[in-house]
Amino acid sequence: MPWSSDLEEINRRVLVIDDMQDIHADYLRVLVETTESSAVDALASDILDGGYEGAVSKAGFDVDCASQGQKGVELVEKALAEGRPYAVAFVDVRMPPGWNGIETIRHIWQVDPDIQITIVTAYSDYSWGDITRDLGDTDQLQLLKKPFESIELLSIATSLSRKWDLMHRMKLIEQEFTIMDGHGEMILLLDGKGSDRAVGEGVLESLGYKVLAASDEQEAVALFNANRDLVDLALIDLNSGGDAVKRLQELAPELKVILCDHDPGNHLGYAKRAEESIIVKPFRMNILSQRLRHELET
Repeated sequence: MPWSSDLEEINRRVLVIDDMQDIHADYLRVLVETTESSAVDALASDILDGGYEGAVSKAGFDVDCASQGQKGVELVEKALAEGRPYAVAFVDVRMPPGWNGIETIRHIWQVDPDIQITIVTAYSDYSWGDITRDLGDTDQLQLLKKPFESIELLSIATSLSRKWDLMHRMKLIEQEFTIMDGHGEMILLLDGKGSDRAVGEGVLESLGYKVLAASDEQEAVALFNANRDLVDLALIDLNSGGDAVKRLQELAPELKVILCDHDPGNHLGYAKRAEESIIVKPFRMNILSQRLRHELET
């Protein structure tokens, strides 16, 4: 299932791409394996606001390692397909005989542009100007020099995973308020209140839908029968046409129906399925537009 953030857990999936197996072990030791409490632990606790308590494993990172850039990109593709994307990637610069780190990062961001990436190198082959020229001036990229300290690696992984999570939450909020246009589908609208019907008709047309508007059950059923092959979905106010829901579903069991009411509890006696859609009035355009697209595309 797709990654879903909550208030208690963030995405701590980390990808390491480095051609040296002993370096993989260093990452795993710091980010995964339990270690004895030490002065480093105390420093980590101070830096991470008390979020580090005696063992590196408290960070809870889920780490995968690859020895070449091509394999790393395959892991990124697999993670996305499973709905478990990586939040952070640490990518070495020199990885013969395959892609170098810059080329690897370019391919990673083509697959998943949201990953926070740290370039790791012991050399000065690339200046920061060279890197940003090749990859663009982005705040999703930073540099870590080898050999790195355990606390340095841990703090970077922690801060970047939190940054990924924050960006993910912002995207979800943006999606929540997104208005999704229709594609000319025909909506049968039943609402007995003239002002509500006029508003509903105007909103639907502004979203790009065609509308057949009815004021009562009899008119709605007649309009449906006359346009059976054209109606894609029925939007029905329960105060005006509760019985129309049953009539329409008897005539066309496959007809998609969205119920609307000022009191969402009213729909329970009419819903054909427990998960059947209902929208609370007055409509919020973003919610209505998204619910329509969801019903029409599933």
